[in-house]
Amino acid sequence: MEDHLPLYDTAAIRELLLAAFTADDLHRFCQDRADFRQVLRNVGAKPSLNELADQILTHCETHLLFDPLLAQVRQLVPRQYEHFEPRLLLPEAIRAGVPCPYRGLEVFYLEHAGNYFGRQAMVDRLLDTLNRTNFVAVVGPSGCGKSSLVRAGMVPALRRGALAGSEAWQVEILVPGEDALRALALTLVQRLMPRATPVDRLAAARKLARHLSAGTLPLGDVLAEIKAHAPDLSRLLLVIDQFEETFTLCKDRAQSNFFLQKLLELAATPWLTVILTLRADFYGRVLEDEAFGRRVDTGLVNVLPMTRQERREAVEQPALQAGRRFEEGLVERILDAVEGSPGDLPLLEFALTELWGRQQANGLLTHAAYEEIGEVRGAIARSADDAFARFTP
Repeated sequence: MEDHLPLYDTAAIRELLLAAFTADDLHRFCQDRADFRQVLRNVGAKPSLNELADQILTHCETHLLFDPLLAQVRQLVPRQYEHFEPRLLLPEAIRAGVPCPYRGLEVFYLEHAGNYFGRQAMVDRLLDTLNRTNFVAVVGPSGCGKSSLVRAGMVPALRRGALAGSEAWQVEILVPGEDALRALALTLVQRLMPRATPVDRLAAARKLARHLSAGTLPLGDVLAEIKAHAPDLSRLLLVIDQFEETFTLCKDRAQSNFFLQKLLELAATPWLTVILTLRADFYGRVLEDEAFGRRVDTGLVNVLPMTRQERREAVEQPALQAGRRFEEGLVERILDAVEGSPGDLPLLEFALTELWGRQQANGLLTHAAYEEIGEVRGAIARSADDAFARFTP
């Protein structure tokens, strides 16, 4: 029920208390008010300002005293209260449980496709490549959004039927980790044993990886069995995300090379497509294997930097779609901060996530809030400092 949803931004109230009072002020505040004397029993003889502020917030949450607290603070320090007032109430979007449409430092997954904007040109280019080859390498620098492009851009487009028959295609996504062959085996086992328990599938994956490595069970036989289990399967897309882990986490060069050969075998299967996402600084490593390098070259998709208009879509559209709006000039200011920095998409998304959390109660995203979070370049550091301050006595 809405009556039980939080109404106040406790981080903003904490900032108000720290800005407007000293430790002695807050101590007297609690001592003079019967509703707050319990706070002093929960702290030491000489509590710090941070400790008192935290205890007051905890006390208010427990006893539902935010209204009287803010009414008295407003009376005591009207000027400081007025400065913080726009942020004290949680925005309606947050109180109503509307999730933040931005992803912070996280990847956009399939379920976030509705908030994935600005990459339609790259999605179209990826689909064009997918339409002519069944071995595709999506390559770009760190932070350019390769994983999101595949997971939240390409996969939803295929499910909408962007290519002939693609609405019926099935997709499996794996990350190589320290043992890429076992990761592949687990994906295949999930196809062979869909009703098995997770533990049984893990055990079977270990066994299958050993057979594949020893050559005692051909990969072609495994794929034939998968097809026999699902005769209506028209195409299976196997996505190997963060393919560079094949080289960075796997310390056995021979094992890495063997994994590459298995991927070529997969691509030789008519009903199967292999898609890799790869950091550009590891592109040379895949070319060291001649056969593998040729397949990569045939299906190469370079993830190009977003244009300013594409970035504008990525910044504006998720908020507008949620009924929020930016203060005039703020979008341009944000775009200027990341101009010429194609690898800064994670920083941009993180700043937008922080900004969303500081929107006004009417849903306005403001210049003042943008400055408070440290802007694009300083948002992560500011967030870390705030977190540290909360745990520092």
